[in-house]
Amino acid sequence: MVNVGVTSGCYFWVLILGVSSGYCIFSGMRVRESDVNNRDVDNEQESIMNDLIRIVIAIFLPPLGVFLQVGFGKDFWINLLLTIFGFYILGIVHAVWVIAKK
Repeated sequence: MVNVGVTSGCYFWVLILGVSSGYCIFSGMRVRESDVNNRDVDNEQESIMNDLIRIVIAIFLPPLGVFLQVGFGKDFWINLLLTIFGFYILGIVHAVWVIAKK
């Protein structure tokens, strides 16, 4: 059988089961290890880009950056209080810390 790539359904099962290569029963295609590794690299690059966007947002509006990372949790409310009560720089530092600790 020819190695033609992996469908999205196969990526899911390959990643869940931890299989590096093999035969996909859903599409009848052969799964290559390089396809799975490329998918991991794409996800990592996307994650880094999302974090950079959140950090840029956090510099201008610290509570929004925290909200995008954790939602309406305790970190959001702490950051909102830090930002409102005149500690804008501390709000920025806290927001970047929350985003980076992920």
